[in-house]
Amino acid sequence: MTIYCIEKFKIQIEFLESRKQYKEIKKDISDYFHGKQIAQLCSGTRPNNSDVTPYIKKRINGSGGYRLYFLVLIKDNNIYLMFVHPKTGPEGSENITDEAKAEFYKIVLSSIQSQELYEVDTNNQTLTFTKVPMQAPKKK
Repeated sequence: MTIYCIEKFKIQIEFLESRKQYKEIKKDISDYFHGKQIAQLCSGTRPNNSDVTPYIKKRINGSGGYRLYFLVLIKDNNIYLMFVHPKTGPEGSENITDEAKAEFYKIVLSSIQSQELYEVDTNNQTLTFTKVPMQAPKKK
């Protein structure tokens, strides 16, 4: 399984990590993904009701923790992190709007197509981001 994220996700994580209340966010998300199979990660609310490419909204660290949004492409064994927000604290919010969910979905699909992604490593109880190198277009 490979985990990717869009640039907005990386920026959001780095911003939240810089705040004292959320300094453990990378560890919390890493702990959620580390060592799990893709089937184990498909639990949570599915705004798109898909079994093939589930769009997951998942609580991390219970009701006062974080809300994480990601897309799973089961056939490719890939996960795409789209957005995260805390539920409490100065940056906390209840939920994002349906319009925001749809916008993040469009952004991740566009980022997959354009290869504007970061690969996310969940080792060592943190997240590290590596820009995915652009591949040359395939010849027909």
